[in-house]
Amino acid sequence: MIIIAESSHDHYPFSVLHCQWELRTGFYRIFERNIKALRENNVAFFGRTLHLSSFFARFPNHAHTTDITLPVHNDIYTPNTVILRGDTFYNNDTLECFRRAHREAASTILFTDFSGNPIALILPPHIIAQSSIESSMLFEELVQKFASTIERTIDIEAKILIHLWDVFDICSQAIIEDEILGGMWAQYKGEQEQGIYVKGRVFTGKECSIGANTVFDASAGVILIGDNVTIMPNSTIIGPCSIGSNSLVKIGAKIYSGTTIGEMCKVGGEIENSVLQGFSNKQHEGFLGHSFISEWVNLGADTNTSDLKNTYGTIDITMRGKKISTGRMFLGSLIGDHSKTAIDTALNTGLSIGIHAQIATTGAVRKEIPSYSFVTPNGTAIFNNEKAKGIAEIVMKRRKKTLLVEEVILMDKEFSLNKNNNE
Repeated sequence: MIIIAESSHDHYPFSVLHCQWELRTGFYRIFERNIKALRENNVAFFGRTLHLSSFFARFPNHAHTTDITLPVHNDIYTPNTVILRGDTFYNNDTLECFRRAHREAASTILFTDFSGNPIALILPPHIIAQSSIESSMLFEELVQKFASTIERTIDIEAKILIHLWDVFDICSQAIIEDEILGGMWAQYKGEQEQGIYVKGRVFTGKECSIGANTVFDASAGVILIGDNVTIMPNSTIIGPCSIGSNSLVKIGAKIYSGTTIGEMCKVGGEIENSVLQGFSNKQHEGFLGHSFISEWVNLGADTNTSDLKNTYGTIDITMRGKKISTGRMFLGSLIGDHSKTAIDTALNTGLSIGIHAQIATTGAVRKEIPSYSFVTPNGTAIFNNEKAKGIAEIVMKRRKKTLLVEEVILMDKEFSLNKNNNE
């Protein structure tokens, strides 16, 4: 069995409506690539109760019983249990080590990364059988619970995503490793008569449409394209880069390395080292750099992000009123689900935007836009929760999705939190 457990790290604003393991690091989300690499169908998820309910409602194939006690047989081998962090990117070699340890009769092992932080537990069946654990337990709680059983400590490579912006550091590597991990792709050689230029390794899924004069430059890393993707003419895509299934790349788009675009997105303009989680639109001109875009976001035409200070200094970011020094020279915007910008909106360097924010103004906006903010040239008001949910239903229906009760509960909780803070 595999257990993927959330840690105590807060990946705001993505974490408002999502579990940590849903983070898209490359073509796949964290939990998808873990399951694929470990070749394991028996998977349990531990974390925040309301978020688990929402995850299982949106990914019903991954719902699992909370009773994970395994029997111990003297004559039948029972695999070890591997407990993974939900906030961690494991490369393919590390995941292969986990897979072997999962299938071998091994002693209890605590893997740590080179900073000394625990990144995984591998527990023999008799340890699990003698223990009582609950699906609401975080990874740190599981480490503490089994600390006395640890027999060996091994250092192994992994990247803990302490903050949401840490995902930018591993996007290129994740995309390259996603190709090695395998997918639905066939290598694309280009079409000379259409002026389509291909350099390096480019892979496409089924039923893709590539427009004339498209440039694929994968000399620095692979380009992965899912099923039913349309790339309109005169687009330039630099690898490593991944584009999820059913997405649309508009005419003349310029997509740079380290960018991952999730499923059912519409993108255009200029994008650099950014993540669009899925179901979001940035389909007009404008620059998006070193930014994380959650789901169901719409960026208006000529919305631009600043990802570099004029001083070339390190960037601070404010989230839920708390100022954090990122130590980074490049950081754009972190935008939560269902938020929207207007035409010509300018987003300041290191800007956090919560869920259901409506930015109806041009010019530079401030350092933090809390959830349910309605920002106009005249100031900021609280955006009506019922209206926000009504808009979400309309937007999601356009992509044949439904706003689920479990999602509404999380939205209501966030609205109440922000309303109380503003009163």
